[in-house]
Amino acid sequence: MSTESNKAIVKKMWQALSEMDWDTMKSCMHPEIFYEDVPTDDVGAKGPDNCVKRLQIAFNHLSRQEQTTHHLAGDGDMVFLDHTEKWTFTSGETAQ
Repeated sequence: MSTESNKAIVKKMWQALSEMDWDTMKSCMHPEIFYEDVPTDDVGAKGPDNCVKRLQIAFNHLSRQEQTTHHLAGDGDMVFLDHTEKWTFTSGETAQ
């Protein structure tokens, strides 16, 4: 795939996360994806289904998640997205 195609997939995945559109998010993930929260000691998750289950642990407590993209760069199959997330919890509290 081209760099631009890969960047489009990354943008689509992060938009799906913001919308909590789990099916679209999974469709953007490689079958062998590995996700872990850094810098925690967790063992991480492998595969799209397990990654989404992992994300839902936190996202099930949110009423909204907004993202501001600062930089998006790509080179071949490597894409870097620098962004800020604002989480609004069901309690009304926010974190950015």
